[in-house]
Amino acid sequence: MFSESYVYKDELIKYAKDLLKRKYQKKWFDETYLIIEKEIFFGFFIIRKLCESFLISNSLKKKTHKVGKLYYKITFNLNYFNICKILDHIDLNKEKADRISIKKLCNQFVHSYYLFILNDKEKSNVRVLLSSDYSKSKECLIVNIDTIANIFKEFGENYPKNNKELGEINNVKLK
Repeated sequence: MFSESYVYKDELIKYAKDLLKRKYQKKWFDETYLIIEKEIFFGFFIIRKLCESFLISNSLKKKTHKVGKLYYKITFNLNYFNICKILDHIDLNKEKADRISIKKLCNQFVHSYYLFILNDKEKSNVRVLLSSDYSKSKECLIVNIDTIANIFKEFGENYPKNNKELGEINNVKLK
């Protein structure tokens, strides 16, 4: 658990600003993708820990977030050595809109089996394609970088003003 949340919340706001800048970045290097991946992973891990530490309001924890879902079927044994082949089996035009809780979204990122940064430079559109170990051979999520940055900003700016906003700890209501 975190004892002081402001350090982590400030980091989330920094990540949100960095991610939004990436949309308009002209030159991308291998390091760019790694930095984005690191910021996203750490950001969702921080959010998960903040939620577990009762340092985020209940209303924000209950909010769902817009994602895309893609379904596919692969006929080969997917592993870390052939993970890039998965992109040949995913049709990005068949994305279905969905909503997901922050808890599930955090777990998807923290426990992702694969995570690809998709950069459409012509449209200034950066998205993240990911799947957990459990669903890696049948479906994946696709999340816009704007959505991720907005989530980081919301959680980074969330400072509940009273115990009522925090909810319950071990079934004991905080008042």
